[in-house]
Amino acid sequence: MARLAEKFGERHLFVGPPRAQATSTDFRWAELVAVTDLASAPATRLRAMPEEPRAVVVRPGEGHRVGNVEFLARTADTTRFTFGIIEIAVGRVLEAHTHAEEDDAFYILEGVMTFTLGGETVSAPPGTFVLVPPGVEHAFANAGDVPVRMLNLHAPAGFDRRIGLPD
Repeated sequence: MARLAEKFGERHLFVGPPRAQATSTDFRWAELVAVTDLASAPATRLRAMPEEPRAVVVRPGEGHRVGNVEFLARTADTTRFTFGIIEIAVGRVLEAHTHAEEDDAFYILEGVMTFTLGGETVSAPPGTFVLVPPGVEHAFANAGDVPVRMLNLHAPAGFDRRIGLPD
């Protein structure tokens, strides 16, 4: 970093790609971007990284809520993934969609979720784990008679911001 500060000056902001790690041993220097004009920098690439890593503890019911999703780990906590609990009401259907650059994982806690994964329909009772890699079309529905509660992980992070959770 000292060499880059010498080359570009200490007043410039250095930002890595969205998935870069902000530690001296893990940072991929080849992908480093020097931003010299903040007005023209892409806003999604500018992230404030905490000075020191810190543990995150979320007590029951104290997550960050957007509709039926309670986020336990947000993009503001880690850029590696988001993690939440989703409750799907009886009769609710989420239309088919894909995530271009994210893994989407589900673990069913209560109820039975019906997933459509690339054209195949799968019933997922409690204890079922479903991993949907990037680019795979998927949909789900609760056709049962009780709400479905499931854990949901998106990696890398960003899902919470896309559905409207502020930092």
